[in-house]
Amino acid sequence: MSETFSFLSSFWNNPAEICSVVPTFSWSARKIARVIPPDVWQQKLLINECGPGTGAITDQIRRLMSEDSRLVLVEKDRALADLLKHKFAADPRITVHTEGAEHIEGIMQRYGRADLNFNMTPITIMPDVVRTRMLDGIRNSLTETGRSVTALFRPFAVPRILRDHFPVVRYRGIAPLNVPPLFIFESRTVVPTLETVASTTVECRRLAAKMDFEMDLLTLDRT
Repeated sequence: MSETFSFLSSFWNNPAEICSVVPTFSWSARKIARVIPPDVWQQKLLINECGPGTGAITDQIRRLMSEDSRLVLVEKDRALADLLKHKFAADPRITVHTEGAEHIEGIMQRYGRADLNFNMTPITIMPDVVRTRMLDGIRNSLTETGRSVTALFRPFAVPRILRDHFPVVRYRGIAPLNVPPLFIFESRTVVPTLETVASTTVECRRLAAKMDFEMDLLTLDRT
């Protein structure tokens, strides 16, 4: 069974839990993974990914992370989880859990606090209780300097949701060639100091202008 067929089958069976009709494209996955700087990837990392789907981003993480790093995948859909287990069976650094991402905090208690999280779950259409448990779990299972990368196609709803759970949320770009286009956000667990508030405000304004510009380009491209 092909990855695309598996994904479409899972979408057909659970459209409310899978926010796209096609898997993430490889070039989009590459851009999402490379939000994390190269010097971070060189370190020994504990990483988790929520909602990896067919493993497009997983494959990029696998290529970037060090040999002594570990990657924990949390995929609720059994067919997709089985596909991931088969696809990455030869890589001992990767473990797949067939559970909902709202259980991420309990899952990570078996491994320790994560340095990085990648979240591709449809947080904008999740039930509030499930979303809150998942995002709180992601935050609580990260180290003090941990980062969470989220990529979804609703650029204004996503940061509002994330800011209810993370003190720092930054827009990191767009993967315009994906279907639908993905907007990338990075969340941090560190509360900004008074000295960084002013610079963060300036950065937010600059990134908001950049987002507006990129959305204008996206609109022009479709006309």
